[in-house]
This record gives sequence, C-alpha cells and structure tokens, in this order.
Amino acid sequence: MIIDVHRRYRNTETGKVSMNMADLIMGEMTVRKDFSSTGNKWKEFKTLFKEIDIVPYTEFIPEEYNFKFKNNKIGKEEVCERFISALTNSVKNNWDNSKFHVVQHSMGVDSTVLSCIIKRLYDSGGIGGEIFFMCYEPEGIIFRKIMEHEGWPEKNYGIYNEGAPGREYSKKALTMSEAWKMFDCVWKWPMWNRVWAVEEFREKGIIPMNDGDIQYHGAGGVDELVRSNPTFPTSLYGFLDTIYYHVAPSYWAGTLHVMDTEVLQLLIENDWGVKNDGYLALKREWLGLLDPTIVELPNSLHGLQIDYRRIEPSIVKKMIADYKASWYGKNADPEIVDTADDVIQYSSWYGAWSAAVITEHLINTGKILKVE
Repeated sequence: MIIDVHRRYRNTETGKVSMNMADLIMGEMTVRKDFSSTGNKWKEFKTLFKEIDIVPYTEFIPEEYNFKFKNNKIGKEEVCERFISALTNSVKNNWDNSKFHVVQHSMGVDSTVLSCIIKRLYDSGGIGGEIFFMCYEPEGIIFRKIMEHEGWPEKNYGIYNEGAPGREYSKKALTMSEAWKMFDCVWKWPMWNRVWAVEEFREKGIIPMNDGDIQYHGAGGVDELVRSNPTFPTSLYGFLDTIYYHVAPSYWAGTLHVMDTEVLQLLIENDWGVKNDGYLALKREWLGLLDPTIVELPNSLHGLQIDYRRIEPSIVKKMIADYKASWYGKNADPEIVDTADDVIQYSSWYGAWSAAVITEHLINTGKILKVE
C-alpha cells in the first residue's frame, strides 16, 4: 500500500479541501506578512494566505495506518534484495494499464532504479500501456544514455528544453509572467519544470491533453524521505511529522512508489544508519542487482550540478527588478531581495519570489489582496 503524502489544503471559509492551493483562491484574499516559505510555520498549518490552512495528515491517514517502526538491522545484501522486490511489487500493484504513463526521470540513481524495474516488468508483460520518460536539461545527456542502455526506443522518452543555452534551462520557471503556472503551493524552491515539459510534449502530440488519461510517476524521493528525519521515527506518524510539513511533494509528482509501506519499512528500519554515510553507494548496490553494467552511468556528470544551478545574470537581474516592482515585494517583504543570489537552491529569497509570482498573477486576474 502506498501512503499518500501529497499535502492537502483547506479554505477555512468555504471548507473546501484540495491538493492544489490554486483551487481554493477566492475573489478577496489576505496575505500573511509573517509568512515563511522555509517551513518553520508549516506545523502551525499556516500558508501564504490567512484563508487557507494545511490539513493535518491525521485527517486522511487514519490511526490504523500508524504502524510502528523497529530499529532492526539485517544484512546489507538482504536489504537490497528485499528493497528491489518491494519496489517492483509497488510498481506492478499500482500500475494502471489503461492509462498513458509519464515517468519523471533525472540523470540520478533513484530514477534509474525505477526505470530498470519498469523495463523488466514491461518486457515480461507484468505491466502495459504506453510509457514516456521525461527529463529536463541539462541532465539530458546522461538521461539519454540511460534510456539507450536500458533499451527504450526513442519514442518512449524526451528531454524538455533540449539544447537550451547554459544557465538558461529553467528560464520559464524563473520568469514572473510564466512561473505562476506551477502554482499549487508556495515553497522555497523556485522551479518545477514539469509544467512546461508537459506543455512541450503535448504540443508535439506525445502526451495526452487530458490529465485524467495519464498516470504520473515520481521517480525520486528516496534521499529526501530518509534524510529528512534527524532522529529515528518510531511510527509512521513520527516519520510524517517531517515529511508532510516540510518536504511533502507537489500533487503533480504523481505515484510515489518509494512511499509503499513495505519499501518505507525497509528504508527506515534497516538503512537508517547509512542515511548520511555512504548512502549513494547503497543506492548503487540496488541498481547493481538490476543491471551491473549501468551502475556508474547515473550521476556520471554530477559535477555539472553546481554550474547548472547557477542562473544567467540577466535572468537574476530581471527577477530582482520584477520582485521589487511586484505587489508582494512592495507590501509584504521588501527587505528579502537583499539576499537574492544566482544559485537555484532552497532559500527564503526564492520562497518570497514564489509568493510574489503568485500574488502578482492573482492581482492580474482580478483578485483583491491585502496584507496583514
């Protein structure tokens, strides 16, 4: 069983609940002046808007699912074998053969483990339907090699913004007039390229126009899930206290197979001690069980990550100017702009910029905002 950790929001005036905060916006909204996108307010259930709160996970994950974790240790080889078996079962049991499948992929190990499992199941007839793997530049060069190595035909994968100039691969996500399209919540990470990737591949006639015809699959998340808790959680609720309020994925992430209860128990009960020491090596062992010849391919250009998270200076300059000119930048948090930099990362500056993007869009579409 997969634990659904996609964060829910509630409009406190209408009672409506949604995974997408944009569904809950009314004609007049109040912006919190003390809003922080870095997470320290989230366990108080606060969001950017006073009329919208975070729904506690206990309302939709009942107590009977609050299973206990035991701080066990079994051999590393057994853990790896059981992890692959559990993840394979999760994919098979939660795969809807009637849907078109979009798998979000990177050049990393987590994605490659999942795509190897999907290939095994697909070739053996364990799963069906159409499959499309989707990656974003500048990780495309390694992603393409992974797809070729696994034996996927070119029609089964694509790279958003392929060949984009250096440091401009996320230009749309960092442009205020475009970035509102990724509005499902407000957080401290400034980009979510899936929105424009789906647009691009729909325009090319690859992905169906109707989201109801698609099953999305989130390929990553292992690092975040295991590393996010500073101490060993004794129960699922203890685990969710951090995951749900701090790193809960967007509803756009789709089916997260790593949140299968069997997978979770293996990760938490047996791998806790290596979460900060040799964790990447452990994941490569998982991959080695699936395909020893592919182990060194994921992340083989990970050194470029530092550079590709740097933003073209002209884009940074425009972001700062747009923020200063925005309603939010003038009325809610004018000082934060002094912390702006050219590195894409989790930060209060990007949280404030995201808030400015969203509030500017709401004003441009006729909404009335005030700040308190």
